[in-house]
Amino acid sequence: MKLTKSRLKEMIREEIKSMKEGRGLEIGKQGMRFFIDQLINSMEHYDEREFVRHISKELKIDPKIMKRVWKNYLRVAPKYRHDWKPRNWEAWLNKQGIIK
Repeated sequence: MKLTKSRLKEMIREEIKSMKEGRGLEIGKQGMRFFIDQLINSMEHYDEREFVRHISKELKIDPKIMKRVWKNYLRVAPKYRHDWKPRNWEAWLNKQGIIK
């Protein structure tokens, strides 16, 4: 399927509509698993620049969104960061506007 200018405009309109409806940014089940794995196992190895660049590249998410996620991650108390299960992280990501 060839991506025409009109199809591209339609896709952009659909994405804007979904964001306005509050559905959030969909990354799929596999993307959500990857993101949660990074949050649970790898965050101590990242600085902000590396985190934004790596996750943006892997999941095709706007770097501005990833900067916001990084800053909000730092606000999560260390106790919760280590105690939360994947379902807790998924709920947290949903609040950040990132959904399956």
